[in-house]
Amino acid sequence: MNRDTRIVFINTGRSFFLPYVLHQAKQLNPSSAVVLIGDTGGEDDLIQFEQIENLASDDIDSFRANYVHRSTNPEAFELFCWERWFYLRNFMRKEQADSVLYLDSDVLLYSSLEDIRRCYDGVDWECGLSVPPGGPASGHISYWTREAIEDFCQFAAASFLEGCASQIYDQKWQQHLADGVPGGVCDMTTIELFYQSNRCRILNLAAPYRGNVFDHNINFGDNAEPGEYVVEGGIKKVSFKGGAPFLCRAENGQMDRAHALHFQGSAKRLIRNFYRGGSFRGKARYDMIFLFHSLRLRARVLLDRFARPSV
Repeated sequence: MNRDTRIVFINTGRSFFLPYVLHQAKQLNPSSAVVLIGDTGGEDDLIQFEQIENLASDDIDSFRANYVHRSTNPEAFELFCWERWFYLRNFMRKEQADSVLYLDSDVLLYSSLEDIRRCYDGVDWECGLSVPPGGPASGHISYWTREAIEDFCQFAAASFLEGCASQIYDQKWQQHLADGVPGGVCDMTTIELFYQSNRCRILNLAAPYRGNVFDHNINFGDNAEPGEYVVEGGIKKVSFKGGAPFLCRAENGQMDRAHALHFQGSAKRLIRNFYRGGSFRGKARYDMIFLFHSLRLRARVLLDRFARPSV
């Protein structure tokens, strides 16, 4: 991770939790660029805003033309998950950025880039991905050099043409159909294939390194290994020391510093509770909006729980 690394989020629409993740990342990295690529934004001078439509390119159009939808999820949703990596690459080209730390909009960052660089000193990596036990690898917390993102976009584009990867996609989709399992082929399928082909270049951020780690998904004890961390109250047990979150290893009680926490799915309602940044412009209004949406999420979780048939 070099000294000019940018922190990048890609988000379309107005997510109620987005201001918290943006401002926490910026407050911890006052001298680093924190960038939002999206279709709405630009109200805050501290956050660099890039209009997503200005990062369009011909190869994104070609990717859409070759894309074959193999998922029970909406096509527009899955397609954008692939397209975002091309937008990220185009941003890096435009800015001549050598590297980025990419975070999904439901990830809270708790460290400065300088601190991460120090903690992972000596690691030779061109790319960092989050790889749980059994896969697939994911880019929701990921580090990319420009060479790595260029290679991945070429890999992704080629994977939808005739060849081994396309056959793997077909086999995975047919298995989902045969088993009646929701989901199917998504960008993580491609990221996993890229990871398997480039393991010597890629660091697994979900694996602890000298007491440091990045949370793969706060809803589960799994990280790089099954049941790796203690779960309490339905999420990983998190202890804060000096503003930094620590996770407790289930095997031996060792505390690993988590540089980021991922609040996937209904756990998004917890983002404000885990926010450790200071105040920012409009925060009181966002707190009210967050409360409304988090109550809706909580109600949905309870309804889903009661709707499940008893066994």
